[in-house]
Amino acid sequence: MKLLIVHKAPPVSEAAALQDRFIIEWAATLPEAAGRAAVYFYDIIIAETDPPDTELLRFIASVKKDTPRTGIIIISEEVPVELKVKALAEGADDYIVRPFQTAELRARVHTLLRRCSMGGVKEIEYNGISIEPSSRRVKCGGKQVVLTRKEYELLFLFLRNPDKVLTHEMIAEYLWGDIKSLTADCFDFIYCHIKNVRKKLANAGGKQLISTVYGVGYVVR
Repeated sequence: MKLLIVHKAPPVSEAAALQDRFIIEWAATLPEAAGRAAVYFYDIIIAETDPPDTELLRFIASVKKDTPRTGIIIISEEVPVELKVKALAEGADDYIVRPFQTAELRARVHTLLRRCSMGGVKEIEYNGISIEPSSRRVKCGGKQVVLTRKEYELLFLFLRNPDKVLTHEMIAEYLWGDIKSLTADCFDFIYCHIKNVRKKLANAGGKQLISTVYGVGYVVR
């Protein structure tokens, strides 16, 4: 799963608190974050900012319009209640006031992930396949399917985006991080992971849902 932190300097302490569960990326400004969010998939965005202003409110509204399942947490100094209300009204999911402990941030992130990773739904079902995001449990036709971490994240990504063609670059960036750091080997790994997911779902009696779009990527239909 992927998390984007918006902060003027690299967020060392925040990254250390969350790196066990997330691929973490960093944007120094809201415009940079907006550019990333328009191209890449993020499960949660954490925006560390001064008191909420018009730019932040527009950013929240834009992200929620394009990817409503992306959770947004705002971090800032103590501000009047009406400013918090404005941020939450635009679509922010949580608001943390400085100073805070990293344990609190970690708890808030995990709570938000459970609550909104699937739009508040505890389980997603698609053509006989079900996923419980909170437990990362996968079932096919009622049978439990054991997937590796990358296989799970790959299937989760597809089921979040049915009927949408996902390019090799999108998938690789979601699984491993910033596309700039990827190599040609990553695309070979994608093929291997998809082959394994297909085989495990087939062994459980499931349909072959992941189709190849030659020269582009894959799609679930």
